[in-house]
Amino acid sequence: MKNKNSLNIFILFAFFILLLIPSNLFSQQTKDVSEIMALKLKQKVILSDEQTDKVKVILSNYIKDLTDGGNTSENQKKSKDDIETLLNEKQKAKYEIIKDDFFNEVNKRALNKF
Repeated sequence: MKNKNSLNIFILFAFFILLLIPSNLFSQQTKDVSEIMALKLKQKVILSDEQTDKVKVILSNYIKDLTDGGNTSENQKKSKDDIETLLNEKQKAKYEIIKDDFFNEVNKRALNKF
């Protein structure tokens, strides 16, 4: 009886560990994509470190909504607008040229990761 209880406890413990692993991986993958893409945008439009950090947060929220099945076009428009509000006029001019391709790459990377 004692062995059976020990086995049940072990199985229950293993089950909970397996449940935690994917959520941690998901969180890390979202972070990776948002960081990579924020750095890409930093290079393309010459973002400051502060702007880059804010873009990471915007992209992380966008990717979470994207992978949770949210309204993609509405979320993408909001994210594009949120990023644009961080930019000065020179940066906005560069961003306007690349933003559609940039978000296509964000989508591709995010959906391929998950």
